[in-house]
Amino acid sequence: MLTIRRKNQAVLVEALQKGMAPRLVKYILCRFPDVFGKDARRAEALIDRVIEAAKGYGITQEADVAVFADLSVMYGEEFHRDDWALEVLADEELSPRAKMDELRDRVFESGALM
Repeated sequence: MLTIRRKNQAVLVEALQKGMAPRLVKYILCRFPDVFGKDARRAEALIDRVIEAAKGYGITQEADVAVFADLSVMYGEEFHRDDWALEVLADEELSPRAKMDELRDRVFESGALM
């Protein structure tokens, strides 16, 4: 059986997240061309901030961070501090995926499209 030490886990997570960032930048540029145009630097800066903010809520999986990025563009980078979002993100009983699903559901219920 393979055992990964805590310090090695941190290095592995960091490496995975670094690999995730370029894919998320490409995604966000394609998803929101009216916002970013071809300004990859602006998108990179946003994704760096999004990854850090999402990590604070235990959200580290690429698909979940992509939803967090969508919401950051749609509602502003501080959306996660708004009551409607914070109520979900601070719920320790929800998994990271369940948090993103709930936020997505709330957006759809509001009539907005993702």
